[in-house]
Amino acid sequence: MKWGFIDKTGKFVVEPQFERVWDFHEGLAAVIKNKKWGFINKQGELVIQPQFNRTPENPCFSEGLVAMKKDGKWGSVNKQGEFVIEPQFDHYYEFHNGVALIRKNDVGGFIDKTGKYTNVTEEYKSAGRFHDGLSQEKKNGKYGYIDKSGEFVIEPQFEDAGYFRNGVASVRKNGKWGLIDKLGQIFVFRDKVCGHEVIKNGKGEITWPNNIKELCGKSN
Repeated sequence: MKWGFIDKTGKFVVEPQFERVWDFHEGLAAVIKNKKWGFINKQGELVIQPQFNRTPENPCFSEGLVAMKKDGKWGSVNKQGEFVIEPQFDHYYEFHNGVALIRKNDVGGFIDKTGKYTNVTEEYKSAGRFHDGLSQEKKNGKYGYIDKSGEFVIEPQFEDAGYFRNGVASVRKNGKWGLIDKLGQIFVFRDKVCGHEVIKNGKGEITWPNNIKELCGKSN
């Protein structure tokens, strides 16, 4: 079976010719041809010839770079197919907000687009991608958020934590999910009152549903 791409009308705009394909990101899509990885543009032209043996699970360009593997190590390739950060890492995640999480010799850290460490003193095990300048990180069994210097700007206190988007992140604390701002303040969370799901603000006041007193009266 060969893979290609269709437009919204179902017409092939890139004829089936690849052993596997991925979504387009930043104008390019990863493809496999002759058991090697390369990248095509939306006209189906190979702009990076198939030459790589391994890619991440979701091979896509992010901020102009994509992680690729060579001789058992990960590095970053630009849109010309050149390694701009030489393969040297054991694990490598996409660039977000100008930095990428890497692991080398079981020690994690963050690098910039020159391959230079932004910090080398902290050992990260749970950090993810940076969104809105922050990334979640686990310490002593709890999640908090670090900045690009590796410093905790929101102290570890959550049982689970998601990415920041538009200044807001979802977290779980004391078994309840809520939303926090970049100061770490919970301003809305889910709870239960007399068996009904409710939304409370940071002060613990019910903001939804408006008829909770009526509902609780009916359930008693």
